[in-house]
Amino acid sequence: MKLRRYTKEDIERDMFIREIMVGDCPNCGSFNTHECLKDYFDCEVAKMVDDPTVGHCDDCGYLWCLECGSELTIENHVCGHWSICGECGKTDEFPPTCPYKAEAEAGELLVDPCLLDCPYLDECPKCPYIDEIEKCPKIKYWKNNPK
Repeated sequence: MKLRRYTKEDIERDMFIREIMVGDCPNCGSFNTHECLKDYFDCEVAKMVDDPTVGHCDDCGYLWCLECGSELTIENHVCGHWSICGECGKTDEFPPTCPYKAEAEAGELLVDPCLLDCPYLDECPKCPYIDEIEKCPKIKYWKNNPK
């Protein structure tokens, strides 16, 4: 078994990513969690899954989607919300005709204009839930009505 040496910078980076991107385990509340990248962690589950949108708890073994919060398994670790997003066809890009595009891309808006009752929302190809996927009505419905 090869032991890896962790520097202070490694530990600080990993803790920051865990706090911001992953958070505590939704199953047991443990802070011993991480995203599932095969070459980033010394975790067999992460190596098998190799998906940065999947969270894993080293204490209870729970797997979940970091985008929408759904429970996943090693056998089925591709979250169902991805097919919902694919069917929807919305993108993460502001269309060229968006009156808020320049301000949004320059970081001058504190809130996504799509969530500010944009008058062009219905015809816009940009997903208003791209940063908060769990608030999408279609994904909420899917999560509340499992098959």
